[in-house]
Amino acid sequence: MTAIQVHPSTQQTGAGYTHPVITTTMDGRSVVFKHNKEISAPLKPVDDIIDRVADERDIAEVLASHLLDHQFHLPTVTYDQAFHVDGQGQKHAGVISDFQAEFHPLTEADAHHLTNPDQAAAILVVRAWMGDWDCVYNDRNTLADHTPQGPAARAVDFGSALADGVTSVGLPDANRHLLAAVATPARLSPWLDKITALSDDQIRHMVNEEGRLHIENWSPQQLARYSGVLIRNRDRLIQQHPFDNPDSPLGENATRFLMTNDVANGVRYAVESGARRLQRLFR
Repeated sequence: MTAIQVHPSTQQTGAGYTHPVITTTMDGRSVVFKHNKEISAPLKPVDDIIDRVADERDIAEVLASHLLDHQFHLPTVTYDQAFHVDGQGQKHAGVISDFQAEFHPLTEADAHHLTNPDQAAAILVVRAWMGDWDCVYNDRNTLADHTPQGPAARAVDFGSALADGVTSVGLPDANRHLLAAVATPARLSPWLDKITALSDDQIRHMVNEEGRLHIENWSPQQLARYSGVLIRNRDRLIQQHPFDNPDSPLGENATRFLMTNDVANGVRYAVESGARRLQRLFR
């Protein structure tokens, strides 16, 4: 896989911390370009660490999206590696996805009227397995396509995926609105069974297949790193049962937690998510 060159652009999409811009590839395809670097630091050693985390997040964006799309056939915005060259000849790496003009971020109302609730529940399970902790509170990580039949969910934004862990503050790594709306045992169980039944070799094979196709200079070390995360997270799903809560719907619990001014839980979430960001540096 060779990274795709795009034209420089300053046309912001108006969403996200990573400053995505609307641009075109050299052959004229409309795309959104972004680099998963949220902040810069004045000290070069610190900024180099931030760059390394951002590069890891770009790889996660590409790998996770193609796993969802090709290996599990779920509605997904896919990403590919890309770069542009600025006016000073400086090369800037990032990722691109097709421009999704007809979609908007999922709302709570959308979640309760989806035309594809079974697929939405499947997305919950697969993203939790991928450790995509940013899904819990971020409604921009799921898009809704408003068709004549009603809204259809589509997964997007995977920069926090392929991280160790399947829960945040005791909740599964899954969008709170989708949990409340579609997370029934009948919808979740087949996908939990599917993921927990995957063997180590099956996980390595699917990660390697997508890595070879979509990651530039794909290496055995990257295969070991990302398949290792998914193998460990499969075991966590087996051991922790994060979607099981016989007393009350997890989705309502998640919404209640995230909509209240619970300072202790807020601090806990910030600490846990920060630690999971930094894990990328040490694996």
